[in-house]
Amino acid sequence: HEPRPSARRIDIALMGDGYLFEHQARFNKAAVGHLKTMLRDPALAAYQDYFCFWRFNLASRDKGVDEV
Repeated sequence: HEPRPSARRIDIALMGDGYLFEHQARFNKAAVGHLKTMLRDPALAAYQDYFCFWRFNLASRDKGVDEV
């Protein structure tokens, strides 16, 4: 999506955890895939113009995510 002003929009921030600096392209691909999956839902797809999606590339020091 093209960036739009946040006024009267729903901002959704995507931040990858566990992606090393050299794996940021993998996070970018995963983020796009998750958004496409989310927008397959008819209710969300009907309002997709009201969403602002923001992807933040944060390089992790360690690979993977911690266990709960």
